[in-house]
Amino acid sequence: MTVNLIALVGPHGEIGHADGSRPEFVGVRDSMNWFLETVGEGVVVCGRVTVGQMARDGVDLNNLPYNMAVFTRRQGPPTVTDYLRMLTGAFPGKDIFIAGGRQTYEAFLPFCKNFFIRKSDVKGHPDLYLPPIFAPKGFLN
Repeated sequence: MTVNLIALVGPHGEIGHADGSRPEFVGVRDSMNWFLETVGEGVVVCGRVTVGQMARDGVDLNNLPYNMAVFTRRQGPPTVTDYLRMLTGAFPGKDIFIAGGRQTYEAFLPFCKNFFIRKSDVKGHPDLYLPPIFAPKGFLN
């Protein structure tokens, strides 16, 4: 199992709006194809807010071409390590892709080995950003 971060970001690292809505990315169809090709048969981990927005956007959460797991600190395993252990048991041999939102990225960032980030133009003014991957004193201090 490899833990990966995957993100579609705006020109300055924008990933969303503080109200939980997703920004309108330019070329989203190409980006979705990139996402699907990258995750393949892996397990996609999203936070509660991201999954809620997917449902509001009309995504059929019961008919996704990949396995999805929802991470929330309100219920379930108490630590990220326990959650990853649970996923490894439930999906043996599958790679894990952390797909947002911001709090989920922050929680799993220290465990990520690979980073798949695609930059796109965005309409409007999103105000949430991908957390810093590199700390000032080195990689993920």
